[in-house]
Amino acid sequence: MRIYRLYSSYDTTSSNELSLYQTEGKITKADFSRGLNVQSTWTCTGNMNYESEWHQRTCAFKNICYNKERKVFQFYRKPGSIKRPVLFEPKLGHIYEFNINNHGFVGLVARASAHESWGPTLVEEWLPSADKVPYLEHVHVLFMHWYVSFNPGHIIWEDIASTYFAMVRLNEYDRSAVLLEYRHYPNKGDQFYQMYENLVPAFAAKVDSLDHYTNNFSSSLVCFRTLVVGGAKSMFSIDNEPYTHGKERLLYDYRTAILQYHGVNLSHLPSRHRIILVNKTRALRRSLRAITNIVEVKQFIHLTYPKIQLDVIDWSKYTFTQQMHELYKTTILITPCGGISTIIPFLPEGTHAIIMDFYPGSIKKPILFEPKLGHIYEFNINNHGFAGLVPQASVHGSWGPTIVEEWLPSANKVPYLEHVHVLFMHWYVSFNPGHVIWEDIASTYFAIVRLNEYDRNAVLIEFRHYPNKGDQFY
Repeated sequence: MRIYRLYSSYDTTSSNELSLYQTEGKITKADFSRGLNVQSTWTCTGNMNYESEWHQRTCAFKNICYNKERKVFQFYRKPGSIKRPVLFEPKLGHIYEFNINNHGFVGLVARASAHESWGPTLVEEWLPSADKVPYLEHVHVLFMHWYVSFNPGHIIWEDIASTYFAMVRLNEYDRSAVLLEYRHYPNKGDQFYQMYENLVPAFAAKVDSLDHYTNNFSSSLVCFRTLVVGGAKSMFSIDNEPYTHGKERLLYDYRTAILQYHGVNLSHLPSRHRIILVNKTRALRRSLRAITNIVEVKQFIHLTYPKIQLDVIDWSKYTFTQQMHELYKTTILITPCGGISTIIPFLPEGTHAIIMDFYPGSIKKPILFEPKLGHIYEFNINNHGFAGLVPQASVHGSWGPTIVEEWLPSANKVPYLEHVHVLFMHWYVSFNPGHVIWEDIASTYFAIVRLNEYDRNAVLIEFRHYPNKGDQFY
């Protein structure tokens, strides 16, 4: 059999590093299968330029073994092979270990300290024989939950969601995956454990502690064909808002899987308005995370909208499954901030949520709230628009609509175009195929997918500088 190897991922160079050479050789089928299983491999996404950015990485390790006696994961490097670096750090040079400067290679939890980072230990040995130790075929995901007081938002959207995101981002998603908690696995029956049971079966086979799971095997080593690690990030912070950019479809699919697991029929959308007012009775900071004047709010809503169904709900009295079903029969949710507000994504599409806050109200609805500027009521402010139309956009490359206080024109008088239309511009510089392919045009596809608006019949409309027919851009 003749093999043309365009790149190699059989050593400690990450498989996201493509070799700039091609090798050719004749090998037997037996040699080929052995070559796949003589040592561990790994691949990562995220920051690979600085060792200090370990919390920005998500990695998949292939053929890696857990040593139950030493309590470490062992990464196998072929004995006598050339030592390959794990990273190149501009200041430190080549780095040859996954653990350096008292921290690991990836974080296991959102807001991870060095104590909550992880990295395997390199050993110069052949991989153990599959005849002597078990090799687990399905994907396993190593993680931890934030070890603080129970808050459903952090568990749903950080601790557990990150395990799903990691598999999908690395193209390793496995419906039969097993989630393994590295430390602090919750006691059976407590709130954390119950939430695990509400979430994990929606997208994976099971969740367990690392030690309990591996102790089911009699051998001192337990090997994993694929171990996914890292990727947990804080979701509820203005500083970390960019983390969710580009992950809209991941979030939507995760939310949808949970709803379906709990028996919600996604096609049964509400046919009549229903308002839910959340009465939060269990809050660590009731002055900030509960509606203090809930009686007055209820009376106001009832008097203002007497024909609309209004229900005041204390979610703590409902099971998670019941919460999902009640939410999916709701068109307007009024809730205080805090963990309870993080159930908003489970509402049906097209519904509305009002999160009570402390800012003065206004009939004129603000577009943004800027901490320094307060409420902003226009799409165009400070000489720039609301969104950029091009990568490396200047103010000239931004765009925002003009607000007019009028009724929409009648469809009898003006055309309304049904298919999705995407407004964009190309970078107006010398022709470079990379910028056109991966920035100018790719961004239009990414945008409609991220917003769940993908339409195969979409029309792309260039705002300015449309190329002449026949030139390189065209």
